[in-house]
Amino acid sequence: GATVDIQIQITANHKGFFEFGLCKLNGKADKETEECFQSLAQPNGEKQWQLPAGAQTFSMQYKLPSGVTCDGDSHCVLRWWYAGGNNPGQPVNGQEQFWNCADIYISNNCGGNGPSPNPSSAKPTPSTSLPNPQPSSQKPQPSQSTPAPSKNPMP
Repeated sequence: GATVDIQIQITANHKGFFEFGLCKLNGKADKETEECFQSLAQPNGEKQWQLPAGAQTFSMQYKLPSGVTCDGDSHCVLRWWYAGGNNPGQPVNGQEQFWNCADIYISNNCGGNGPSPNPSSAKPTPSTSLPNPQPSSQKPQPSQSTPAPSKNPMP
């Protein structure tokens, strides 16, 4: 499988790690299930990417499953899972967790020139009339003023 570059912007670092999964759906009506997601690994074989300190944009590489394409009627869902590490000594289910999914396109033809739209043969015709605003005959309505406070309030 091809290696892809992934960038994640972290504005609040909760320590922990990232994992990624890919689910290929063959039809437009298909829905992703937990069983559908294949774990992605980094080129070194690791599935978890440990989050360094700091709040910034982090770059990492992951390998796609061999031979996978998501084009035509199929599409793929890339899932990002961020398991925080702010609670030392707690298992993953005792930590904050974040997920995000993205519909993605994977093709053997990426990077090539895709089909170009056919240019229109019709030439635009410039308008010869300009808008001519007319003055309004309505008079402005006075605003209602708030009455001054009374020196002798009613009991």
